[in-house]
Amino acid sequence: MNAQVLLYSEGNVNEFMKKSLDDETFLQDDLAAIDEKQLYTKKKVDNTIADVVSVLDDNEENLLLPYLVYNDKELFIDGYGVFQGDKLKLYLDTKTSTAVDFFRNRLRTYPIYLKNSVGVMVTDSKVSKKLEIVNGIIQVNVQIYFQSDIKEVRDQEAVYQTYYINQIESLQNEYVREMLKNLVDLTKEYHVDLLELKKEARKQYTKDWDSISSKWDRNFEKMNYKYNISSQAAQSYVVGK
Repeated sequence: MNAQVLLYSEGNVNEFMKKSLDDETFLQDDLAAIDEKQLYTKKKVDNTIADVVSVLDDNEENLLLPYLVYNDKELFIDGYGVFQGDKLKLYLDTKTSTAVDFFRNRLRTYPIYLKNSVGVMVTDSKVSKKLEIVNGIIQVNVQIYFQSDIKEVRDQEAVYQTYYINQIESLQNEYVREMLKNLVDLTKEYHVDLLELKKEARKQYTKDWDSISSKWDRNFEKMNYKYNISSQAAQSYVVGK
């Protein structure tokens, strides 16, 4: 039951298999490389057969399955397909899918490219969510802390200065804030629970869950969000331009 379930997003699977044979592509090698990359970049995956079986019969849950793209004789994961029960609702692009993994605490590392030609690698992150009900409206308090290594800057001398480190921390905090805002906007537009808020609410309000769940769909798009984001950047291998 630990085998991963993947989608093919570009049409008929039989035609894809035939084309891969014509191209003399070794799909087993590509799939093995995909599996290895998943294990290297993610702390956990939620697309095993057991995960799929537990969610598909529940029309209130949003299952996320990685989808495959075949291009230039190469097979790779391009993002997530989002299901409502057993119905495919939408595809998320690579950037949005990576954001989902970040906010679900799945990623081991995450590259961020900031203004002024600064590149950092998030090496440790922790995202926690707490829900409060205020005057009948659910408020989502999101606490985010992460560490990063500075990988690329234009000014190699400035990176050793405290003011410059502080500036990078502010930039990466704003980057993550904007990323979360875009994700929240998407959840409201398509009415999908990409941040697993229902699971968190069920855990926090066990006794009152029946009452809360009956109004969940009606209140979902009215939720308010508060973000508390902090980070720590460290100088690492730096390439100047």
